[in-house]
Amino acid sequence: GPSRKYGDRNDPRDDRSKWLSYSNHNIKCSAEGEIRGITSNYETIIRKGGFGEVYKSVLQDGRIVAVKKFMCNVEENFAKELKVHCGINHKNVVRLIGYCAEENALMIVSEYISKGNLSDVLHHECIPMTLDIRLRIAVECSEALSYMHSQMYTRVIHGDIKPANILLDDNFNAKLSDFGISRLVNTDSALFTEHVIGSIGYMDPLFARSGRLTSKSDVYSFGIVLVELITKKKATTRNGETGIVECFTQSLVTEKRKVRELFDVEISSQNNMKVLEGVAKLAGQCLRMEIDRRPEMRDVAQRLRALQKTQVQGKQTPTIFPWGWRNKPAAGNNWQSASPVTPQSLPSNLCRHFSLREMKSATRNFDESHVVAQSGSGTVYYGVIDGGATKVAIKPGRGEQDVSKFQTQIAMMAKLRHHHLVSLVGYWKEKNQRILIYDYMARGSLRGNLYANNTEEPPLTWRQRLDVCIGAARALHYLHECATIPFDVSTTNILLDERLVGKFSSTVSLRQDSTDVTPTLHMGRLGCVDPEFYCTRQLTQKSNVYSFGVVLFEVLCARAAYDPYLPERQAHLVECALSCQKKGILDLIVDPYLEGKIAPRCLKKFVEIAEKCVSDRGIDRPTMQEVLEKLEMCLTEQSGSLDDETPGDDDTNGPSRTERRLNLEMYLAEDDDSSHCGSVSTFKDDGMECASDG
Repeated sequence: GPSRKYGDRNDPRDDRSKWLSYSNHNIKCSAEGEIRGITSNYETIIRKGGFGEVYKSVLQDGRIVAVKKFMCNVEENFAKELKVHCGINHKNVVRLIGYCAEENALMIVSEYISKGNLSDVLHHECIPMTLDIRLRIAVECSEALSYMHSQMYTRVIHGDIKPANILLDDNFNAKLSDFGISRLVNTDSALFTEHVIGSIGYMDPLFARSGRLTSKSDVYSFGIVLVELITKKKATTRNGETGIVECFTQSLVTEKRKVRELFDVEISSQNNMKVLEGVAKLAGQCLRMEIDRRPEMRDVAQRLRALQKTQVQGKQTPTIFPWGWRNKPAAGNNWQSASPVTPQSLPSNLCRHFSLREMKSATRNFDESHVVAQSGSGTVYYGVIDGGATKVAIKPGRGEQDVSKFQTQIAMMAKLRHHHLVSLVGYWKEKNQRILIYDYMARGSLRGNLYANNTEEPPLTWRQRLDVCIGAARALHYLHECATIPFDVSTTNILLDERLVGKFSSTVSLRQDSTDVTPTLHMGRLGCVDPEFYCTRQLTQKSNVYSFGVVLFEVLCARAAYDPYLPERQAHLVECALSCQKKGILDLIVDPYLEGKIAPRCLKKFVEIAEKCVSDRGIDRPTMQEVLEKLEMCLTEQSGSLDDETPGDDDTNGPSRTERRLNLEMYLAEDDDSSHCGSVSTFKDDGMECASDG
């Protein structure tokens, strides 16, 4: 016979059909055949869950929707979700469009949310998320929950708040989803159940223990979402490891500094710290075990809106995110006289578009006193914007670059957001003139700081050098995770801010899946380029690893990768360092300033990882993640052994640099098989071992 539907007068489940009458927006009841048609016979599955599967579908009017098909044995969950969902009409809740209630074909049709769920975006995809974006997600979710808890005629407790149930559209607008275990609240403020259902890691422990579900259960779960948003760490763990929630709550009790260490490095800049600490404090209150001391959701929403306002007021530069742009008309004249315009298709809403007047004001009409460097494409100026509140570096782009490539360059640089990457602030474009504006790095390049004879600043301590290397390694690891390969990894492109925080700067990057992946030979500095590149002309992640190994040797030796003024055997740093390491005379090439200031075990590990990075074959080199882990081990060894935090004078009793070079040349002139020096495969803790010729 024909399939029965919920709503048939003789159906024992008729009371469930009444739930649909409470809907405050149009919901269509469809037959199974119609659903089968729009899903192309259930062809495109989006995800699987405990209650069934979700399919991507297209309606006849062209709208893309999601169809959730329930398993046959979860009719109660279907009925409950349909009843709860149809009564909610909020912009931050996934909109219910229709349903199918035929036996063995229970389905719910809702709007399709393109970017997927917050958990995947936050933890599995290389999509940078600024603090602004994360705050907006938190605000929108809290407002939806506040509406459900206190503003609906029949209030709703969601019961399963977690990042996987928060969906994001193309503009990162948040939408709550999955009401399969939600509860309707009538007169009682609490609901009791013998069957506790929820998600491990996000469920309120009091609900799990007592079966008492209240709106404060949602508040607890939302507190965990806040923790994940600011730490970018999952609440659930494997192998019995201490979870982020436990670490977070313990740190709140002990000291603020430990909480700061948990913040996601991508958003933990000093400018963001006040807001981050505010979110952390609020999350801690949501996670209180005393249920009456947890805030109401409306209070949570109000405080998050206040923090969002603080963030907007305190921002010195606009949020930069490249998720699309509208076309703009083209026009223009020469850059000295014309008013700036945005060329066709230039992403003006991608990052800040400066005017020529702003550029002239920032640099006092490009005064020579504001010149800080000369780059391959022109003069780099120091400038101040926003009434002197923000310091920037104003760098000319390549004039011959066409508009589309300039757009691509801006889009690529703007979406790469990391604490150890120099941020793109904005741009100016007029015909063949391009200007890019970056955060100003007060201490300049690592190269300039290593060669202390060129600066009034004292040499960097070993601890400072390690910190800079670790920061640069984090940036490169992040770029590789995002399938982006910078062309030029060198001490020139590692910059230091006023606090000596190292940040990687690469004005040109490419994706691995790009069709244009064959750089020319000028892209890279002599002595820094992967030897395999000369054969293959292909830039890979392991090419970056090689160049980073050269950086490590430069940091250790405080000299350039290639110095034509040195004797031939010493001119190429990597060859010289490897030869010295093999002969056991590495101390002759290490920066004299560091003598006696590096823990032996730290030095041994540091040289080992540098050696592996510059292996001839890419397959023999480590990944940047492995390099980062080894460098962090070096820092641990150094911190546990020696304190080199206070800069001191060079050892005046030791040999001069000239004397060291003469001694080094003498040893390098010896055959590798000579008995003058024993071959030592790793650096000796007690110094060089030599035997007499005799």
